Amino acid sequence: MNTLPVYMSAHFECTSFYMCKLVHLTSINKRRAIRRIFSAVTSFL
Repeated sequence: MNTLPVYMSAHFECTSFYMCKLVHLTSINKRRAIRRIFSAVTSFL
């Protein structure tokens, strides 16, 4: 059973994707973007 590396890589891709989203949304609405990222990461955990 070697699902942990797959889970970790998927988690890393998810977080990096949301980080890119955060960078794009920073100039638009920083606080709302951060809250959305935080809730997404928290629900992923």
